[in-house]
Amino acid sequence: MTTLIAKSRFRHTLRASAALAAILTANHAFAEEPTTRLSTIVVEGDGSQARGPVKGYVAKKSAAGSKADTLIKEIPQSVSVVGRAELDDRGVVNKIDEALRYTAGVAAEPFGTDPDTDWLYIRGFDATQTGMFFDGLNLFSYGFGGFQIDPFALERVDVLKGPASVLYGGGNAGGIVDLVRKRPTDQLVL
Repeated sequence: MTTLIAKSRFRHTLRASAALAAILTANHAFAEEPTTRLSTIVVEGDGSQARGPVKGYVAKKSAAGSKADTLIKEIPQSVSVVGRAELDDRGVVNKIDEALRYTAGVAAEPFGTDPDTDWLYIRGFDATQTGMFFDGLNLFSYGFGGFQIDPFALERVDVLKGPASVLYGGGNAGGIVDLVRKRPTDQLVL
């Protein structure tokens, strides 16, 4: 029995030594190869992304109707965009339904002001539970439990009017609201 255990230990030691030798040999081989230096690649955007900031009040592009950087005039559905400048100028500081008060086809706050729920109807259909998206991802709401996003954290609010289940999955026929969050910039804000 002892010779069997001793042979087993010897085999494990032999395997471990062979593995260590292979690793050391491989590391030695890598150390001898010359180092390749790659040139620097600089990637710059033009700042007109569909999920980026809106310059002024009129957005030129949106990702709500195609999930791609598309001109609004090329989207086959009606799209309204409320940008950061408009949110700041109107003093929207509390809720999303306040941001959409003046958006065509959207009935915001149909039951009056409510501090804990964003009530939205798009083209007559309730979008409170089935039509809210955050950066293109569904904000699931059940019953009276829903998400509330602070408008200060948003760059823009895109409203896609009409059925959008082909792009976003099951939803209502009225449309969706896509909340686009702020992205970090390379400029220092004081």
